[in-house]
Amino acid sequence: MPDPQNPTSGAPFVINDSGARQEFASGMVRDTAEGKTDFTSVLFGPMLKRWAVHLTKGRQKYPDPEPGIPNWTLAEGREEYERAKQSLLRHTFAYLDGEQDEDHAAAMFFNVNLMEYVKDKAGRVGDWQLVGDKRGEPTLLLPKPDLIKTDFPGRVYEYRPLRAKRQWWWNRGT
Repeated sequence: MPDPQNPTSGAPFVINDSGARQEFASGMVRDTAEGKTDFTSVLFGPMLKRWAVHLTKGRQKYPDPEPGIPNWTLAEGREEYERAKQSLLRHTFAYLDGEQDEDHAAAMFFNVNLMEYVKDKAGRVGDWQLVGDKRGEPTLLLPKPDLIKTDFPGRVYEYRPLRAKRQWWWNRGT
């Protein structure tokens, strides 16, 4: 708990410092922006606006289950991930074929974001892997082998043999 006499005690965040400084004509001094992500870069080109339009149309088609909670944010797990992957591939081929019936590029953005959202929501972005079929094609999104029996609300990952091969399997129950 923070100490009222020392407002920085117990604070969970620090201010990163490169050690380099930029001084402005006004006299203000800041750390430089060198080596830091420039989020203004996403503002160039048409895609940010098109993606926002796509999300807005989606909210009209699939209303928020609660005010301010987009329907797609309910996604959580392999089934939703695989559905987003199917949609991504369908929109990718439609885009490459030059189809103009809908904004396939924006739909591609949406589906990639949804897939990444599902992984992030699991709290294990770096701990997921795609497991291949006999041909080595990625087919399933599963936890990496070092996650032996990890519980998330409503999910249990466990190690068990499957078809004489050792694979990871995702059980829906607890």
